[in-house]
Amino acid sequence: MLDTVAADLRVLLALRIRGNADTPVVAARAELSEDDAKSVLDSLVGTGEVEYKETTNFGSFWRFTNEGQSRVLALLAEELDGAGARVAVTETYEHLLAVDFSFKELCTDWQMLPGDDPETRQLNDHADQGYDTTVVARLSLFDERMQPIYADFASHLQRFAGYGPRFAHALNHVQGGDHDWFASPRVESYHHVWQEMHYNLQSTLGIDRAEEEASRAAAEPSG
Repeated sequence: MLDTVAADLRVLLALRIRGNADTPVVAARAELSEDDAKSVLDSLVGTGEVEYKETTNFGSFWRFTNEGQSRVLALLAEELDGAGARVAVTETYEHLLAVDFSFKELCTDWQMLPGDDPETRQLNDHADQGYDTTVVARLSLFDERMQPIYADFASHLQRFAGYGPRFAHALNHVQGGDHDWFASPRVESYHHVWQEMHYNLQSTLGIDRAEEEASRAAAEPSG
């Protein structure tokens, strides 16, 4: 079990990234056992940073309060500065942003058949194995280039160590012919993990997601 502050950070960050979640989901994202995650959650309920909700339509779940939101941002800043990693993580994050547009294009090419007009492209029914093989090869090359960047994040903050293996796991499924593991939100797909890591880094660096997305959308090539 981690020390109290580190465990609190992981659990609160899991809720920030995943939103309302049950204990197994929180435990998985916090990389804690379910018993340890539950113990931390109960403690955070006591401090008013987390609450447990039972609903008729959406089941039971944990969510953090405004106090929890404030504390996780404070803990993230303390962790980053305590590790002396703010400059290094920011620089590595810039490398990730530099390829974010191309990764989005890669996901679009997986989901849509090729065409000159983006407005008339057809959904990929995956009947053309030659086309799919080409896009999967591009994802494989992308992952090969990105793994050192994933490792760089982990070298500065150990809690990022799981991302490289999770991306590799998703890629293995895609290479094995399971289409969902490329971009589906139903599984821990490459795209799903990419979005999670991106939000994790924005939270870690104190970047406002909405402001960054608006700024980048304005700069994004229109095609």
